[in-house]
Amino acid sequence: MTFKDVIAINGMPGLYTVVSSKTNGMVVKSLVDGKSTFVSARLHGITPLDQISVYMQNDETTELWKVMNAIFESKTPAPAGNADNSALVAFFNEVLPGYDEQKVHSSAMKKMIKYRELLKQHNLLPVKEEATEEATES
Repeated sequence: MTFKDVIAINGMPGLYTVVSSKTNGMVVKSLVDGKSTFVSARLHGITPLDQISVYMQNDETTELWKVMNAIFESKTPAPAGNADNSALVAFFNEVLPGYDEQKVHSSAMKKMIKYRELLKQHNLLPVKEEATEEATES
């Protein structure tokens, strides 16, 4: 399992991997507690992590794996997922200068930090070589 195999599901906390697909949805396994559940495609938006981008200034975006690497390589420890907004903003100004402060809300920052910790627990943090290979394949 790699970073590109992990998905986020709207309306459901945490991250998941796909166990199997069905015509009206999919069976997913939670990275948080390991439980499997059926997710209806009609009720939930399902997004692979490698398809998520973060808004930057000047209507540009950057891929989530780059943000995860920036957080991982930061010399400043990441604030807790439940940190106050000013600590989150200060941290993101350091690790991701130039992000769009109007579009990237503190709730998204909290999710990115929580996702990073969950990916780290399961050894699924994207590595630069893996990301470089994906870029050259496209």
